[in-house]
Amino acid sequence: MTPHPEKVVGAQVCHLEGKGRGHVPPVRCEDIASRAGLLLEIGCMWWTLELHDPAGLLETRDIVSRCLADISNSDPVQAPVLKAS
Repeated sequence: MTPHPEKVVGAQVCHLEGKGRGHVPPVRCEDIASRAGLLLEIGCMWWTLELHDPAGLLETRDIVSRCLADISNSDPVQAPVLKAS
């Protein structure tokens, strides 16, 4: 995100991405909290949850939603709205 964080307008959100493993979903909020906080801090409000497994995608959406609620409770920023499509 450096040296121009103001130019970041979108982000792909998953826990890990590895060769041969693809996108690995987070298991708990702590897996993505620091990245979520940083994206909110720089004003990035377009997030893509890129996972191929439907169950993993929905679980990730729930984890990210809980994580955003926790962040918003401690720091009143406008968090993105997550919708499954």
